[in-house]
This record gives sequence, C-alpha cells and structure tokens, in this order.
Amino acid sequence: MRLLLDSFSRAVAYCLYPRVIVLSLLPLALIAVLAGALGYFYWTPTVAWMSRTLDDWPFLSTVWGWMHISGAGSV
Repeated sequence: MRLLLDSFSRAVAYCLYPRVIVLSLLPLALIAVLAGALGYFYWTPTVAWMSRTLDDWPFLSTVWGWMHISGAGSV
C-alpha cells in the first residue's frame, strides 16, 4: 500500500509541472482554433446545406405536418 501511495503522489506531482500542463492543453487549444476557423468560414453554407437536407427528407415533412395540425407548428 505504501508503494501505491508513493507512486500516486509522484504522479500527482508530475501532473503539476508546467510542461505537462501545456502539453496536455495544447491539443485542446489546437482543436478550438481549428473549430473556430472552420466555423468562421463554413458556418453559413453548412447551415444552409443542412436546412435543405432536412427539408427534403420525407419523414421530417410528415412530422412537421403533424406538428402543424396539432397546433405546435411554430415550435
């Protein structure tokens, strides 16, 4: 048990090194920048494409018709 607690305390101490923290957060930062750039350049065309795709799907047309008949058309 002593060895387990010793290895756990060393692992926790190692996780608090600035280099380990930076290398752990670097992939998250890169993905956030990539998502922001893609969202900035492709958001409007992607939303328009998805809207057209969902509007052309027959099942959703049926669901929207049922909702409109039941009085929930503005949802």
